[in-house]
Amino acid sequence: MAPDPRRLATAALRGLAPEQVVVIQVDDGPGCPVTDDYLDECTRYRCAPGQGDFDLGGFLRALLATGTTAPVSVEVLSDQNDQLPPATVAGTLAIATRSVLRAAGVSG
Repeated sequence: MAPDPRRLATAALRGLAPEQVVVIQVDDGPGCPVTDDYLDECTRYRCAPGQGDFDLGGFLRALLATGTTAPVSVEVLSDQNDQLPPATVAGTLAIATRSVLRAAGVSG
């Protein structure tokens, strides 16, 4: 049986030294790529934290387990958000990000 790539990635993140983590950016997206073009995937098809298939809780817990004090920010690039007023997008992302952080046990 092949190793689970998510577990391998989480283990790799936990192995980082705290000073290696200088900022933590979150977004969410589909579990399977929408396109074969990595740039398009990252700039057109992302969604608010908690609204996709990414394991953001595991990602955050793994990075925070390093002891880092890096700031957490949200960056969601998507065609869908490009069609909405900036204030609407900002409000949605703020609420979604806070929810994901709380669920991961991040206080602040």
